[in-house]
Amino acid sequence: MGLVYPKYPHACEDPLCPGGRTYRKLAAFDQTMRQVGAVADMTGASMKEMTKLAMDMGAKTSFSAQQAAAAMLELSK
Repeated sequence: MGLVYPKYPHACEDPLCPGGRTYRKLAAFDQTMRQVGAVADMTGASMKEMTKLAMDMGAKTSFSAQQAAAAMLELSK
């Protein structure tokens, strides 16, 4: 059972690891939002706003926050 996400030290690859799936989803969302920031050349407050928007869209629509982030990435290309 090894650590795989340095930013999330409690995440692990073992399927029996408590919260492992949640951490993988969080890490995927974080990675996608970082890609959005890099492609759209956004930093700081703008990235916080975009991340909040993706999370709000995940909460208020039939799409997940990860799907909203992926759509933002595609639109920013």
